[in-house]
Amino acid sequence: MHNEKKIIILQEANFYWCVGRINQAKDLFEKGYRPSEVAGIMNEKVIDIGFVYLYLMDTNQLKRESYDLR
Repeated sequence: MHNEKKIIILQEANFYWCVGRINQAKDLFEKGYRPSEVAGIMNEKVIDIGFVYLYLMDTNQLKRESYDLR
């Protein structure tokens, strides 16, 4: 494990979001859109929208049981 080659993941991920874009994603999630659909609508990478989704869940802005991650 110590001798394995290591890479940096997520080095190109978007970690800075304006409140309006976060609210747009939240609104779409609340309407039942999945993260992959939200990414397409907002013209963002799925992984970046995934981070927004996790942020909204972690800050209790979305209810876990209401959303399907497929």
